[in-house]
Amino acid sequence: MTMPQHSAKLTTKFLRSAGIKLMSHSPYTPDLAFCDFFLFPTIKKKLCGIHFLTSEEAANAFEEHVSAVSKET
Repeated sequence: MTMPQHSAKLTTKFLRSAGIKLMSHSPYTPDLAFCDFFLFPTIKKKLCGIHFLTSEEAANAFEEHVSAVSKET
């Protein structure tokens, strides 16, 4: 059985030694917005396979696709 990276013993030990506190995240939290489940995966599919020379190009492409989504959607 494999464990997610964020809960693996080695990772957890490193985070503790670096003074990084882990926060639990409830599965039914209002912090998870609808865009986490609809918008971001949709944009990710549209940008998949496109290579950008700079992070600015990637950000501009993301913003372009986000602004193309209607408010009704």
